[in-house]
Amino acid sequence: KQWYQRRVAITAGIRPFYKLILGKPITLDDMAEFDIETYNSLKWVIDNDPEDLCLTFSAQEDKLGEMVETPLIPNGENIEVTNFNKMGYIKDYINWKFVNRITDQVRSFKDGFNDVIPLRSLAVSQNPKAI
Repeated sequence: KQWYQRRVAITAGIRPFYKLILGKPITLDDMAEFDIETYNSLKWVIDNDPEDLCLTFSAQEDKLGEMVETPLIPNGENIEVTNFNKMGYIKDYINWKFVNRITDQVRSFKDGFNDVIPLRSLAVSQNPKAI
């Protein structure tokens, strides 16, 4: 029983990483496993009108003590998030937070992993309902 519980605990947090390795898109639900605060904020944007928040298609992050704004799309810092475009904003934000920032690291991991276990064997054996 302990082995099973430990296995479930370990695998629960790696589904988004597994999806990255296989080239599958990361969804908002995947985000909940890594960053519940951001997940809840983006869920709020989906369920409400985001215009009062004055969001733009950009993200703020702390880089060595300095807040840096990164556009999610070209000229994103000048494009307001509205009810009309909020799903695009959420998709772009998730892509920035969990894909674009770690592309090089994921590529290196995939290359090394593929040397030991061919990625195509993972893609063939995956359970579509599990991902």
